[in-house]
Amino acid sequence: MFYLGAAVDLKGRVIAVVLQELGEAGPVSRAQVLTEWDWGEKEVLRMLRDRGFFTAEGPRLAGPRIVETVRVLARRLEAVGFRTWAAGELDAFLTAKALRDMPAGPSLEGVPEAHARGEFGRVLALLDEERLGCLAPSR
Repeated sequence: MFYLGAAVDLKGRVIAVVLQELGEAGPVSRAQVLTEWDWGEKEVLRMLRDRGFFTAEGPRLAGPRIVETVRVLARRLEAVGFRTWAAGELDAFLTAKALRDMPAGPSLEGVPEAHARGEFGRVLALLDEERLGCLAPSR
């Protein structure tokens, strides 16, 4: 299973994705961050596609608002020409895919604006705060 978090800009484009492999007791790998300013949105989406994240058989995914996150990523995958979803196919995929919603950590509010101002460090900090909030042991 992978933790998956994503941030989008003011136009709805993917600007950053954070991935971390999870085991039964928590993270089993370091977090990996893919950003559009390093790779470009299309390459970030290609990496996710190539890992099988958009197939029902691919890795299980977990994260805050995970269904909406995967829906946004899937729509962007279509927008850049990597995948076409027939009517109803995306909803069927989201139902069939092993997705686990996690309690949301700190809000990603302000990410699109920080990105627009070129505050990339702030974007990454907010994504990381959310990830750590989701993965923190419950008390």
